[in-house]
Amino acid sequence: MSWRKAELVISGYHKRVAKVAQDIATAAEMVGMKRVGPIPLPTRHKRFALLRSPFKHKKSYEHFEIRTHKRLIWIEGPPEQVRKFIDFTVDTMEPIASVKVREHNYHHLSSFYSPPTTATQALQEARQAALGSPSTPPS
Repeated sequence: MSWRKAELVISGYHKRVAKVAQDIATAAEMVGMKRVGPIPLPTRHKRFALLRSPFKHKKSYEHFEIRTHKRLIWIEGPPEQVRKFIDFTVDTMEPIASVKVREHNYHHLSSFYSPPTTATQALQEARQAALGSPSTPPS
């Protein structure tokens, strides 16, 4: 059975991004999925200085700042459930925030690899792979 992890990065210019992220995390928990977060990521500050006047008063500047708030949430569960939850989240997202989704699929190891039953069998398989022909173990 496969398993899916989704990384949701919620960002926006308003302080309410934290509440939006908390609501998403609570909804994931109510549905029954495992979740980690919301984890606060660093707030980015962009500062601008513009001249107040185009001609005179060159020492007079207007200062502006844009803050980008971010939160990270990890959600994991069955692929169909995670996909439906992400679609629901993106459709019902408040307009003050945007979400970036990164998905990772995990599969059970037994579907790709079956370990040898004994150590001698594993050694023989390794020799066959290295030499390209079957060989007998040394006596």
